[in-house]
Order: sequence, then C-alpha cells, then structure tokens
Amino acid sequence: DPVGFRSRSDWYCLKRSFVQFQRGNPLVFSTESNVLDRILASNRYNAVGPSLEGNPHALPHIFIGSQMATHYSPDDPLFWVHHSNVDRLWALWQVNNGHDQINDEDDFNEQT
Repeated sequence: DPVGFRSRSDWYCLKRSFVQFQRGNPLVFSTESNVLDRILASNRYNAVGPSLEGNPHALPHIFIGSQMATHYSPDDPLFWVHHSNVDRLWALWQVNNGHDQINDEDDFNEQT
C-alpha cells in the first residue's frame, strides 16, 4: 500500500462527535473579524503562525471530534474545507504584507 493509505480491513465509517467542552470549559470560536484582526496585526511570518494555529486551525479539529481530532483527520471531507479556509487566511496575510514567498532567513530565526 502507498504511504498514508490503510488496507480495506482498516476502513471504517466516518464519525463526528461535536465536542462542546474541553476540560470543563466551553469551546469558543473567534469571529472572522477577530481572527483577521489578529492575523493581519503581524507582518512577521514567525509571529502570524501561532495566531493561526489554535483558533482558527486547531479548535475546529477538537470541536468536530472523532477522526478530525486524530491523525486520520484527512479522512473527513470537512478537513479539506477547513484547511482551505486556513490556506485562505494565510493568503490574505501574504497579500496584506507583500509576501508572495518566504525568503528571509530572519523570518525563521527571529524570536517573537
């Protein structure tokens, strides 16, 4: 089997659990305008990454649950919709900050 593919005996039905609480606390999503404000506030690559990682990236994985909360998340079609949106947010940041590619070593080495 190619890397990343499971055998037929490992196939399963798609499940979602829609987790509303984590460690007793409700999951709260930021509004799109809050996410955009937070992302566009930085013009440094190493600073914007953490702004994307938790919310809006990781929180939907946790909320949808089941496969989406594991390394099998690409099995869920929502994974691709969700990651398309994360890619859209990266593209907005790049356009807003004049980055069509990352070439500056300082972007990777600078401490935030």
